[in-house]
This record gives sequence, C-alpha cells and structure tokens, in this order.
Amino acid sequence: MDDVVKQVTEVLSKSNIRDQLLGLSVGEAQCTLDFLQDLLDVSGLPMISKRTFLKTTLKLTRIHDCVPRCLMLKGFKKTGDYSFARGSYGEVWRGQVEGMEVAVKQARIFTGDNNLEKVLRRVRREAIIWKQCNHPNVLPFYGIYFDPAPSIYSLVSPFMVNGSLCEYINKVDGPDRHDLALDITRGMNYLHTLSIVHSDLKGDNVLITDDRRAVIADFGVSFMTGFTTVANSSSRKAGTLRYQAPEVLKGGLNSFSADVYSLACVYLEVFEGTVPWSGLKDPAVILEVVVEKKHPPYPRFLSGLTEHAELWREVMTKCWSYKPQDRPNLPDIMASLHMTDNIPTTESKWDRSVPTRLHAPFIKIPSGLPRFFNLEGLSVA
Repeated sequence: MDDVVKQVTEVLSKSNIRDQLLGLSVGEAQCTLDFLQDLLDVSGLPMISKRTFLKTTLKLTRIHDCVPRCLMLKGFKKTGDYSFARGSYGEVWRGQVEGMEVAVKQARIFTGDNNLEKVLRRVRREAIIWKQCNHPNVLPFYGIYFDPAPSIYSLVSPFMVNGSLCEYINKVDGPDRHDLALDITRGMNYLHTLSIVHSDLKGDNVLITDDRRAVIADFGVSFMTGFTTVANSSSRKAGTLRYQAPEVLKGGLNSFSADVYSLACVYLEVFEGTVPWSGLKDPAVILEVVVEKKHPPYPRFLSGLTEHAELWREVMTKCWSYKPQDRPNLPDIMASLHMTDNIPTTESKWDRSVPTRLHAPFIKIPSGLPRFFNLEGLSVA
C-alpha cells in the first residue's frame, strides 16, 4: 500500500496533471475518483498525500460532474412530517439508514430557476470536503442520498439530539463551557491541517453530541486553499455577517485568519450564550467592526471561570485583531491554551464505524485507471 500511495502522490503532484485530468473519459474519471476515495479512506495516510488526493478529487468532481460512487447511499427512510431546521441551503430532516437515526440536509432547488447544476456542484463539493474529515470534533459524513421522485440530493450525517451549541447551552444547567471551547478549537485545528477553510463558523454550525462534546458541521461554503474555481469563488466571501472578520466585511476573501476571527466569536457564544453583537442590527455591526475597528464585547460568563478567565480573554483579544496578519493560527491558539491533539476519551452513542460499514473496503487497484498512474506490478496488500 505504501508504494501505491507514494506513486500516486508523485503522479498527482506533477505540473501537467490538470491537462491529463481534463483529457480523461467519463469512465476513466469515475474510476479515478473511486480509486482516490479508496486511498483517502486508508488509515494513517500521510498528510501530504491526503491533501494531494483531496485536491485532485475536487478537480475531477468539478471537471466531470461526478462523485466517488461509494458516497451514494441506499435504504434511506425519512421520518416525521416536517423539517427541524431550515436555511438558505434548504432543509434538514430526520431519517433512518439501516435502523440508525440520521439527519438529512436537503439541497433547495428552485423550479424554473435553472440553478440545478449550480446546486449540484455545491452539493458535490461539500460532500467531497466533508467526507475526508475524520476527527472526534467534526461531525461525521455518512453519504449522499438521491431521491429521484422530487429530484433532491441530500447529505446524510448522524442526528444530534442535543442540537446546536446555543440551543444546548441555553437549555442545560452548568454546561462545561471550557471543554466545549476546547472541542471547537481542536476541530478547527484539524480542518486547517487539511487546508480546509470553513468560511461560516458560528454556533448554529457547531452541534453537541449525546456525550456533550462539540462537533463542527456544515461545510456548504467551505473550500480548500490552493484550489480555486469559479464554483468556490463565492465561498471565499460567504459567511454570516456578525461572525465575519473586518477584511471579509470590506469585500475581502475568507481565509484561515478569517476563520480564527470567527472562532473567537464562537468562543463568545460558548461563554455568553448569545450571538455576537446581540443588541445590534447588521448595519450597526458593520459600522462597529469596519469603521470603529471594535470587536464584540467580552462574555460576562468569563468571570465565572476563575481558573481560565484571563487565558480565554487573552486568546479572544488576539483572535479579534483587526489585521489578519496579527491573529494567531490554530497551532498558536492551542499552544496558548496549553492544549495537545489528545482528545478526552468519552463514550458516544453514534458510531464512527458507520461510513466504513456502509461502503465496501479497498481490496485491489481497479483495472480502468488511466495509464499515467503507472501502477503496474504494485499491490494494495
């Protein structure tokens, strides 16, 4: 397997690889996508290989309008008569797959609006990015479900009974705010390690597991750095206004630094239980952040954290720096918080082995790959 990973990484790192990908037939493109996803699912994959395979998968998906076949799920059953969440993307429903309770994010397609292809490309991109994330503080992705009757594509993940961050904090007594903030930090650090910019980090996009851990969700406007297309250019300016960094509010692009600014806004939600600038309307927020160069007020609940209050205040101050170059990166934040990559061990009712069980394991190199991979004589054994 190591020889296969090394060879494929070298081939996909060549300067002329885009031209070769453009020249693939539909069958070769589909076979290559399936093969790369199999490699991405290999445990212990070197980070340089994972980033290379992910970038290539995104390119192939964009060029040839297809996804790895293993992402497509069957046997989904919707439960309930109403969606439990709505947004600009569409609706979220409860459902079941193989007896497991799941959440189903349905893409909204407007009849006669001729935006079907745009929506499908966004769904494909989100599915590809989300599928590669395997971390205790990132919501797992189970797959894509296609309902042919209304022609709807849905993204399937575990159902989180505790809801979003703010819902949880405001309905339970004594939530462990410190640990929740650390969970979110670990999740964001992992995403940035994969070169993924979330672009819309906020409390509504942080969910709480049954064992009270925080997981990052919703990759609808996320993108991978170093991979630019017309399709994801809008993602680089997307987000939710009162969480956006000053440079993004001024028309600039999302970035790791902009994510860091948003992260501090989510810290505020953790410790305060309300959205940033809760007493202001959007135009007033822009005035405060862009013109007055102010950041949101510090959360009052910090005073109740006698052991960590000053530490969190210091981290938030740095993350809210007006200039992006003055903000710390995620490894710096983790160092400031005296964190490691070790995640507390807790029991969870949702099963992280589900994606593996729903998809067939990688056992051999497919025969339909393009010849430029040059894998003759190599084995995955």
